[in-house]
This record gives sequence, C-alpha cells and structure tokens, in this order.
Amino acid sequence: MLKRINLILATLITLANLYFLPISCFILFTKGGPMGFSYLLLPISLPINVILIPALLTFKKKNRSHPGFLTFNVLGVAWIVFWLVRILFP
Repeated sequence: MLKRINLILATLITLANLYFLPISCFILFTKGGPMGFSYLLLPISLPINVILIPALLTFKKKNRSHPGFLTFNVLGVAWIVFWLVRILFP
C-alpha cells in the first residue's frame, strides 16, 4: 500500500512539473520579463521543480517504499495543491 501511494504522489508531482518546469525556464531565460515582475513567481515554481528529483527517484524499485521519499512527496503534493488552489480560486 505504501508503494502504491508513493507512486501515485510521484506521478502527480511529475505531471505538475509538466506545467511548472516550462514556466520556470521561461522566466529564467527571459530574465523575468520586460520589468522583471515574473521573478515573483520563482519562489513558488522552483520548489515544485526541486521536488521533482525525489519524485523521479521514487520510480526506482528500491526507493518505492522508502519513508523519506514518501514524506517529500506528500509535502510536494501539498505545496502544489496549495498554490494551484490559490492561483485558480483567488
């Protein structure tokens, strides 16, 4: 059961990064836009991008039931859901 929950959370984090990773790259490559206001989004999107590392490591067979990866994945999904709710429903 722990393995399945960990894999589901890792999949959710990976899918969320399909949205947030291009945003972070765009902000960094355009130097924050014309006036630099896009840099305000980086404290939100960069932690989501960093949480992708333990999520991808969860897909390795020996890390699926590791409680540390489960903790990172739960915190990562909580961070993603918090900001998506704040952005979509202001």
